[in-house]
Amino acid sequence: MDTLRSALAAYRNGKFLRGAKLRSYDIFYKYIIGDLIEINGQLMETSAHWPRPRSHLPGVWHEEPAFSTFLENVETGMSVVDLGAGSGWFTLNACDRVRPGGSVTAFEADPDRVQSLKRNIQRNGYENARIVQTRLDEDTPVADHCDDIDFAIVDIEGHELGAIRGLPGLRQRSKPMQILCEVHPKELHGDSQQTLYSLLEENGFNIFYGEMGGSFGQNRDEVADNIHQIFARRHNTTDQTYD
Repeated sequence: MDTLRSALAAYRNGKFLRGAKLRSYDIFYKYIIGDLIEINGQLMETSAHWPRPRSHLPGVWHEEPAFSTFLENVETGMSVVDLGAGSGWFTLNACDRVRPGGSVTAFEADPDRVQSLKRNIQRNGYENARIVQTRLDEDTPVADHCDDIDFAIVDIEGHELGAIRGLPGLRQRSKPMQILCEVHPKELHGDSQQTLYSLLEENGFNIFYGEMGGSFGQNRDEVADNIHQIFARRHNTTDQTYD
């Protein structure tokens, strides 16, 4: 009971518990809600993904703008890859939005998160998802596991350049494709973020940049060398108008 009172007090006051490194709302949900939560209609356990996903508290989840962009652009029938799927937040929502006829391939290296991801897919009844347990880098291109994609979600903390280079269809300028990517400039292994931008631009993508938790725009200087997100989109060669 004392722990519960402390958790409630920390949540109410917006403070950290003494000696804890987690935000107060994570502590609150751990003791009050538990590991199984419902977000945007998806049942999701979060035991292998701590801290808890922020989306259940509007205004505090750092990926809310990116998730809104994802929802606006993933459509029925698409082939989606989720690189760095974790426990499956984007994967689950992709499975729902591409039905019927679409498919989702989720890549995750961590064994505990893979098991959590499998359970989350099963408890939501999705049969259009496939899990690939592997670490993605220059030596393991996505194209080894997928023949074609329409939308890629990339969140692999430093290996994003190698993963994007290995996307099937990346260099087919006539193919529409969209990429939502979290960029970690200080962890890009052996390459700069400019190399990543140039790779996309050379292959016909228009890039929108956003600070973590901020909306997307076209000003690259606003994100500079901080962790940020990009939304890259390529229409086919007969329609090169971007909005």
